[in-house]
Amino acid sequence: MGILPERINFKMDLKKLIKKALVSSCVIFTVITAIYMLILQMINISAQQTAIQAERVLLFFVFSVLLAIANALLSVKALHTAVRHVVHYIIYIFGFWTCFCLPNSMTASQTLVGIVIFTLGYIAFMLIYTFFKKRIEKTKQPEEKYKKQFSGKNK
Repeated sequence: MGILPERINFKMDLKKLIKKALVSSCVIFTVITAIYMLILQMINISAQQTAIQAERVLLFFVFSVLLAIANALLSVKALHTAVRHVVHYIIYIFGFWTCFCLPNSMTASQTLVGIVIFTLGYIAFMLIYTFFKKRIEKTKQPEEKYKKQFSGKNK
């Protein structure tokens, strides 16, 4: 199998990918928003400042959709594993840059530091995720039945 698939059933696969991405983006959006609100509560911001601005909510949603698309593409088995992971990482970094770095008017050095920290977190998370995914897949694989190769009778 090469880098690009020879043939993909786009009609069924695309429909499943879109559905998976939409559901996933809603879950990711809810988690991001909840974590953001918890952080605001932890640092004791006054009740008047706790409200989230509409622009930030939209950025959370855009970021969630990008992450969901990246995660959905990660599950496309027709693409080579390396291609899936590189595309996944690029979409994550693009989402981080467009939804967090640009709106906060970060300088080039701040953006670089943010991307490096985000990349290190991404690598750590993906290593842990891959480790557990392989362990789960290994336990789900059925064991092959033992086939006798030799007869039990002595001549």
